Amino acid sequence: MHSTVRPKETLAATEESINNLTSRVMPANFLSLPREIRDQIYELVVTQQESIDPWTVHHAPGLLRANKIVHSEATRMFYALNYFDFTTGIADIIISFFGLIGHNYADQIGHIIIAFPDFISLHSHDITLGRLSVSILANIQSNYPKLSTPTTSRNSTNATDSTLNERAR
Repeated sequence: MHSTVRPKETLAATEESINNLTSRVMPANFLSLPREIRDQIYELVVTQQESIDPWTVHHAPGLLRANKIVHSEATRMFYALNYFDFTTGIADIIISFFGLIGHNYADQIGHIIIAFPDFISLHSHDITLGRLSVSILANIQSNYPKLSTPTTSRNSTNATDSTLNERAR
């Protein structure tokens, strides 16, 4: 049996080659990754399976506390990708929540679930929203253009459907 023993100089040279290769191939830290890769990681980490009740404890992951840059990038994705359920509060509180998180993050919100609008009239030929609902929806529409999915809650939708069905009979 013949075993090969490398001299220390050869081992040191090999280690140096690996370190050089690694430093060229692998980024030194998370922020040196391309933004597209970081965004994919943020999406995996910050996206919640269930809708988020904004009035309970903040559900953002610890990643948001890493540093200011990561916080800014990941928080934007947190608000853009998740669904925020406002059905437990009154309608005009949505605007106060947007103010609470700040305009920069509120601008990122893409999905909300609401338990209104309130209808004054619900006839098949005349469906009229309440003044407060119109005001709030107009405010949301004009101030938060990235909001792509305002969804009414199942309870709100079912109640409206029931009322319309009863009046259609």
